[in-house]
Amino acid sequence: MNNQKYSALLVLLLATVAWAQITAAPGDSPSAVPGSEEGATNVISGGLRVSTYFDDNASNNLDERSNVATFLEPHLSWQMTRNRMKWSLDYQPAFSWSYQLSHYGSRTQAGDAKLEYQLTKRLLINVRDSYDVTTNTFDQLSKQEFAPNFNIFDRPNDSLLLPATRRTTELGAVDVIYQLARHTVTGVSGTFSQLRYRSLDVGQGLSVEPVGTTSVGGRAFATQHISPRTWAGLEYNFDDFNSPNRKTRSRVQNILYTHSLIFSRKMALSLFAGPEYSHDHDVFLLFLPPLLLSVPENHNHWSWAAGGTFSWAGDLTSVNLSASRQISDGAGLAVALRLERVGVEVQRRLTRRWTGRLTADYDRNQLLETSAGTGSLNYFSGSCGLTRDLMKDLSLELRYWRTQQTFTGTTFSGLPLSHNRASVSLNYTFSHVLGR
Repeated sequence: MNNQKYSALLVLLLATVAWAQITAAPGDSPSAVPGSEEGATNVISGGLRVSTYFDDNASNNLDERSNVATFLEPHLSWQMTRNRMKWSLDYQPAFSWSYQLSHYGSRTQAGDAKLEYQLTKRLLINVRDSYDVTTNTFDQLSKQEFAPNFNIFDRPNDSLLLPATRRTTELGAVDVIYQLARHTVTGVSGTFSQLRYRSLDVGQGLSVEPVGTTSVGGRAFATQHISPRTWAGLEYNFDDFNSPNRKTRSRVQNILYTHSLIFSRKMALSLFAGPEYSHDHDVFLLFLPPLLLSVPENHNHWSWAAGGTFSWAGDLTSVNLSASRQISDGAGLAVALRLERVGVEVQRRLTRRWTGRLTADYDRNQLLETSAGTGSLNYFSGSCGLTRDLMKDLSLELRYWRTQQTFTGTTFSGLPLSHNRASVSLNYTFSHVLGR
């Protein structure tokens, strides 16, 4: 499978039009050398997080059995910088022990790698890969901050809380970014992703087996620096979602206009919008006694994709807003869904040692129109937390989450599930420059 994965990435890079995801702020030129101007550096960083969680519905069904669990989360990162190259490796396992419900203990293995290499003054290559295996239903509530960034169209759809499920996620991307002229940047990339699910206890709030999805995609973009604070451009996106076991497939294409405004060093706004087209292939079973026939069906859909991000960072307060509408992978419910997502994060330094944080996310997933029926999944998550710096590398965090998911329609059926979760965490971090 790994050979197929990297072969697909190479083919897409060479033969498919693609869009590159620049991990820097909008408008940054790829001519900037990724290496350090001060010379080569090697940095080892990591830490350990020990947490105790309470969940009032750990069983994830109408029984609403509460549970207390302890999590142990070490992490280790190695970053190396040279004159034209920068690469990093990150590894974060996680282990939990459940008390009232002993069989709800979970294990997570997560690793990430990223390489940036500047071939010439104008040409930059960026390679990223991420692998995650988990049995923790609530991993998406505490995403890894050190993981390499992926394009909004390549990130997995994590709207569904799946109980008693082993979830495997693989993401990979290769970007080539070229500065065509002083104020013009172009780029292409190829992407690969695979989501697999196993051992779902179907009786626990969901009446269908989760759907694994494999996708390959291509991106291309061209952007122009039209003023000191403004970038504008066009992007083309292609994604091929398929589920071999279900014999379903969805090919999605869109062309987007992008616009980025950098108001100041502390405030930026990025927007995108454009038409989106999908070609969907599905198979439904037709029973004509004594025969059971597999009948293929195809549907074409025109819609629109749009979204944007806003960020502001003051001396004590920072705000991040995001919204998007697009066709994404099916989050385990289908091969592809139309995803509408809104998110907000506010963080404020309250005192010299205390920091407060508020987050909220709302996802609305709609089944693409087929003869199989209609359906939607609505997911909400909100949290608030306080962090106290005990000393330079040690902090204490108190946090509360409220999550809720509901199903509607004729295709999806499941119980309306809600959770109240609270945690107390002790977090230790370190960073050391090798050779000093």
